[in-house]
Amino acid sequence: MGYGFNPISVWFCHRRDGRLAAILHEVHNTFGERHTYLIPADVIPNGGQTDLHQECAKTLHVSPFMAMDMRYHFRVHVPDERLSLVIRGDDAEGPMIVASLAARRRELTDAALLRAFARTPLLTLKVIGGIHWEAMRLWIKGLRLQVRPAPPVNSVSIVTPAR
Repeated sequence: MGYGFNPISVWFCHRRDGRLAAILHEVHNTFGERHTYLIPADVIPNGGQTDLHQECAKTLHVSPFMAMDMRYHFRVHVPDERLSLVIRGDDAEGPMIVASLAARRRELTDAALLRAFARTPLLTLKVIGGIHWEAMRLWIKGLRLQVRPAPPVNSVSIVTPAR
């Protein structure tokens, strides 16, 4: 309907031979800004499943209640018939936020898109409303607001693996 908000988009970048090379984590905030974290993929077998652990410094201001001095930790199940993503944001004292997504592969057809729209016609408004509702509740509880910094100069952070 012409309006959309997606807090995060995840892009899996494969080499020509099909091996996973990197993941792009494109983060959006409610201020209309976005930042992409390009992180190399070090895939590790985990009980017969393929999981990936990545981390990077927070670069984009997302929440007015969280300082910029944080690190994101991503745990990704590399997509096959399912996808799972867990993001944890830590500051110097430990975890501040945890968000997760679990999904199953579906064939992308016109009928499937129409069914998804019919089931959740106002999903974007629900997401934005929920974000602002929770923000109001935190503000009422007395959580102090952080100063909103300027957006990052570069739109992509390229994370180099630790050696």
